[in-house]
Amino acid sequence: MDSHRTERLTEAIFEELSEIIGYEMSDPRVASAAVTGVFISPDKRHVQVRIGASGEPDMEEVLAALEHAK
Repeated sequence: MDSHRTERLTEAIFEELSEIIGYEMSDPRVASAAVTGVFISPDKRHVQVRIGASGEPDMEEVLAALEHAK
């Protein structure tokens, strides 16, 4: 039961962040960014999100844009 809940949470976070980054952010620095992974801690208090970018973007700028948007 608990693993099923964690899986659903992971999928929901992945889909929501993917939609926000892909369609709702107008910053050109995140145009090539995409969520590549979401990991939830066993106590469900912390989430680690992995971001990837296609092409040759400056990842520091991509992360700065995402940090600014939060």
